[in-house]
Amino acid sequence: MSRAQRRASAAPFTINSLPFDLPGLLSLCRHRQPEQWAKHPRLYAEVGRRILERGEPLLAYDLFQEGLAACPKDTVLLRLLALSLARSGAPGRASEILTGLYQRGHRDEETLGILARTHKDSAAMSASPRERDEQRRLAYNFYLRSYRGQKGYYAGVNAAAMALLLGRREAACRLAREVRDICLPRSRRPRGADAEAYWIAATLGESSLILGDLSQAEFWYSRAARLSDGRNADISSTRRQARLILKSMGRDMAALDACLKLPSVVAFSGHRVDSPKRAQPRFPASAESAVRLELARRLEKLNAGFGFASAACGSDILFLEEMLKRGGEIQIILPCAPSEFRVDSVDVAGLPGWGARFERLLRRAGRVHVVNDHGKVPGNLGYEYANLLIDGLARLRAASLDTELIPLAVWDGKAEEGAGGTGSLVRHWRNQGLATEIISLPRRYSARSAQRRKVKALRPEIQSIKAILFADVVGYSRLGEEQIPAFLRRFMAVPGRLLRNWSHPPEAKATWGDALYFIFADVENAGRFALELSERIMRVHWAKFGLPKNLSFRISLHAGPVYRVIDPVTGRPIFTGTHVTHGARIEPIAPPGHAYASQAFAAISASRGVKSFTCEYVGEVPLAKGFGTWPLYHLRQKE
Repeated sequence: MSRAQRRASAAPFTINSLPFDLPGLLSLCRHRQPEQWAKHPRLYAEVGRRILERGEPLLAYDLFQEGLAACPKDTVLLRLLALSLARSGAPGRASEILTGLYQRGHRDEETLGILARTHKDSAAMSASPRERDEQRRLAYNFYLRSYRGQKGYYAGVNAAAMALLLGRREAACRLAREVRDICLPRSRRPRGADAEAYWIAATLGESSLILGDLSQAEFWYSRAARLSDGRNADISSTRRQARLILKSMGRDMAALDACLKLPSVVAFSGHRVDSPKRAQPRFPASAESAVRLELARRLEKLNAGFGFASAACGSDILFLEEMLKRGGEIQIILPCAPSEFRVDSVDVAGLPGWGARFERLLRRAGRVHVVNDHGKVPGNLGYEYANLLIDGLARLRAASLDTELIPLAVWDGKAEEGAGGTGSLVRHWRNQGLATEIISLPRRYSARSAQRRKVKALRPEIQSIKAILFADVVGYSRLGEEQIPAFLRRFMAVPGRLLRNWSHPPEAKATWGDALYFIFADVENAGRFALELSERIMRVHWAKFGLPKNLSFRISLHAGPVYRVIDPVTGRPIFTGTHVTHGARIEPIAPPGHAYASQAFAAISASRGVKSFTCEYVGEVPLAKGFGTWPLYHLRQKE
């Protein structure tokens, strides 16, 4: 048993022995034994809190969920679960949890503070001025109630900021001065780089900003950044608030960004090292040192803190290794099972060492995403799918931290015939209007090769990436025989009418009983349809038709490569494949009236710049029929 495994499984534990650095925390989580941790809910809370502070709300959420499975009424874990939801962009679900605690009598500063934060975040996401002001008013009231009761500086400065945004400048300045007087004496105490010291400095920065003293705000925010000790989520929260206040004052929203710098998120792609059989060199083994040095230089320049890439021999592995040297977090996206990928994309160079480096990186990665662990090595489309997930997952992370996304490639500059390579991903980034950092291979290495990627001729069963929607009705089996005609005539008429008027109808559709199955050409069209269907169903009072009043669909969405084939029984074209099965497994666990999406659907939506809806993280959810657990997202209409 390794040291990390011994530490993760040890019981009893001491909080003081837990690591603070992100790699150490991730290692601890990977090797944890839930049956041991379940005896110590404080362990879930403390490890999850530290992970949350370092900008990993999704992983923290999973830990808090696991802890609550053992201790369902643990108030600390419930509060932290809500905070992880708020920080991952799901304030509505966070507010539901905290409102429940509030109604059960929990009026402590932390509960009120996080509840107020959910209303503040909802205000920021609202497009309606009336709704935005109402959410800000609720946030102000909860912050003020907490501050008047506890005199905590966190609640006080947030109440001041909300007052300013509501146009109550006099109240805002009065509260800011009170908070400043509370924090100044505490700021003079000798402290290390702990969370308390950070928040005191950040609060003094925010108080100064509300009072209009920009130079003092710069001083205190800069001190806070020095005291952050890698707590990226805290800096992100502080910077969002500073931008909001600056905007309300009519000032440049980025005026204080230099004081509150966050590491960037890098989505990466690059060429493999040459096989000895390659006719014309592109990236020979002798170029490894030069590419590594340039990667290290470029990552330093970009202030890279989070890296998303595949792990082929050559550029990918060099990038991931350099990210770890910087103390950054890496996530690896593989198009097939690691053993298959290693044979196809790691050991092919015929050079020693790459396989061991690949295995080492898998062990040290924050997450390894295997997009098709049941299939063999994919063709070009499988690699294109993995490319979209590299890009989309990086965008989701950048959005959660409110930091910069930077595409980076080691590329010879040559267009590729077909999809799935570095050139196609660079083309995708440029088509999206993203400035892409390019590390060019030296000219003597990137001479034009006579070899070109061969594109297979199209066949009737060729794969393509599609969006997959499943839906069924909760409680359909409990309908009485006499209710079936009304259900078909009234309820199922709703999706029928919607389909007839939909501008981009699905490429395939089927029903059986209460179930729907559609294949759409793109994720945006599928997501919009799902939300519109849910909305129309919710608007009808079904009881007047003799049906249960809360009748509704539960909907699942997924996206991935599927085959279009001719059904030998019916003679009709159908879509089939492993990813169709994935979509079907999500639907049974979706709540009635809601649409749940896979991480692949959320990532591709982000990669393709979808603006009409958002995907809020739900967590690692067990799928139906023992199909394992998947990270799932709740689809929500963008205000």
